Amino acid sequence: MPSVNAASYSRVDDYFYSLLTRQLDATGQYKDRFSFIASTQDADSLLTGNNIGYGVRWETDAQGRLRVAFVDAGSPALSAGLARGGELVELQTPGASWFPNAPATISFVYRTAPAAATRTVTLASAAMQEDPLPLVQTLTSPAGRKVAYLLFNAHTTGAQDRLIPAIQAAQAAGVQDVVLDLRYNGGGYLYTALTLSSMLAGSTADGQVFEQLRFNDKRAAETDASALRFSGSLQVAETSFPEGTPLPRLALPRVFVLAGAGTCSASESVVNSLRGVGIEVVIIGPTISSMRWARLPSDCCRPRWCTPTRAPARPRVLPRRCPRPYSRRSCNSSRCCEARCSPPRAADPRTPWPCDPFPRCRPMWPRPSTRSSPTSTTPSPPGAA
Repeated sequence: MPSVNAASYSRVDDYFYSLLTRQLDATGQYKDRFSFIASTQDADSLLTGNNIGYGVRWETDAQGRLRVAFVDAGSPALSAGLARGGELVELQTPGASWFPNAPATISFVYRTAPAAATRTVTLASAAMQEDPLPLVQTLTSPAGRKVAYLLFNAHTTGAQDRLIPAIQAAQAAGVQDVVLDLRYNGGGYLYTALTLSSMLAGSTADGQVFEQLRFNDKRAAETDASALRFSGSLQVAETSFPEGTPLPRLALPRVFVLAGAGTCSASESVVNSLRGVGIEVVIIGPTISSMRWARLPSDCCRPRWCTPTRAPARPRVLPRRCPRPYSRRSCNSSRCCEARCSPPRAADPRTPWPCDPFPRCRPMWPRPSTRSSPTSTTPSPPGAA
């Protein structure tokens, strides 16, 4: 840990980031690029999906243009006519966040396609509930195989209750393949990833380790107690299904995963853990982030800070790099860069986490607790007040 004079900092977040190690890993990225500090409201929003925002997600295409990747149903972005493939030409509200989690407006020049006419759009943020599973379909391939397609966007509270009926329907339809679209899924609760993986796998996986957290030597007992195992029954209840509910099992020999730069955290746990029990996972898309840490939050003063816990104990099979999410939208001191800004390699190490409160790689929590934070009535992760 760097030697830091606390009196030199007037902001808690600046002080927090100054404490992070400046060491680089083998890929040239900061070793601790996953610890971050956020308000309790923002931290809770990451895992509940409740937020105040615009409902649009942007991705950079091969030509470096910022394009609409996804528009949330019922969002200000949808009402303004934004659609997948549209291009952000120019941001006219410098320094504005696309994920304000507070009343805000943002203006920008937009066009439906790179060759289309431009128009100026102004969005006002609105209270929204993210839909973790906005699209489920059963299709028939040209070869006659039944395929279930699931657009799964977040391991947030309530996602498990949506996934179980979706897999039940797929089982009833006799699907032979599953296409799991995780391109926009930055993770969340590990228990949701465990439930999904258990439903995709068969009973032969039961009892095998899905994932185990690895704490430091001062917390060895927590390492021993942290193992999550494949099971045919529900291990953590949300609202619709009680603990112990028998899960539908597809028992598939392979799963197709659509991946993107924002596929990380608990989404990677699904990929790696299925591979660990002998299921072929075919990834279609670019290299994903290989985020190998879970987070246990602590409340300190008013912000909530999170530090990573090494996970899992089993070897990872994905490349150890998280490309664009961290370089394209990141913090330098207390100011945020524009969406396309990439800080140089030698930038201040207080740039490990996107400044927007909804980063692509969400915190990866093992499971919710029964306690609630002062600002939320939803289950909070372990360590929350």
